[in-house]
Amino acid sequence: MVLSPEVRTKSKDAMNSEELENFLVAKKLFDFYDDLPIIKEFTAEEFTELYDQPIRSLIVQVLAVGVEDFYPGTDNKQLRKAMSGMEILEEINKLVKTKNEYPYKTIDEVKKSNLFFHLRKMEESGILQDVGVIKSGKRRTTYYSRVAKVFISTKMKDEAEFKLQQSNHFRTLLQRLNPGVEEDKIDTILDQMDSIQCDCSPYYMKWIKQHEIAFKGIHIDFVELFKLFNLIQQMNADNIKVIDNLANLLDIDVEKMK
Repeated sequence: MVLSPEVRTKSKDAMNSEELENFLVAKKLFDFYDDLPIIKEFTAEEFTELYDQPIRSLIVQVLAVGVEDFYPGTDNKQLRKAMSGMEILEEINKLVKTKNEYPYKTIDEVKKSNLFFHLRKMEESGILQDVGVIKSGKRRTTYYSRVAKVFISTKMKDEAEFKLQQSNHFRTLLQRLNPGVEEDKIDTILDQMDSIQCDCSPYYMKWIKQHEIAFKGIHIDFVELFKLFNLIQQMNADNIKVIDNLANLLDIDVEKMK
């Protein structure tokens, strides 16, 4: 919780200078997300460096989900996509204890010093940003966020081992989004994707930018959507038939999204 209940519900006229400053920063920790860019491009090398380090992968995953908190001045809870280091640490360690899949199973309990080292490096690398600082006397608490809702690689990798790994990730993700999908239909999509030889990220990005305003009017998990887009792109897919088939498997009405 960014603000104490007393400060959160106090009138602005009754706040001291530090409380008022914190109140305005706390609002920013919620509101910034509306204007956050949808896409951040990385080279294949940068993308691999990010996701090959389990702790950094977990940090961006946790920040993509966010944490529930009371919106300043109200009793309404909303998702806050800017989090403090200690909030990130708590959420990561919850995942590490309860999940038995990559990247969770590769990590023991994360230590505070290790986490803050990675936060600093990720901010220096342009992966994370400082959204605001809450003050309490001499204490300063920085709140971090991703620099975009979705990270995408601008270059594909076609090594057999990499493609096999991505195929497995794709299968798991698709089954998570639609538990009823049949295995043979997933295999068909994977075969179609594997047969295409094109880097499609520019087309995905163009399409998203053209529909950015429309996307603000619907509830959609950009992270899950772009996990699929990114996996397709990295496996050389640019055939619209694959996208249509994929939409059918996920039971998405593409026309309603236009």
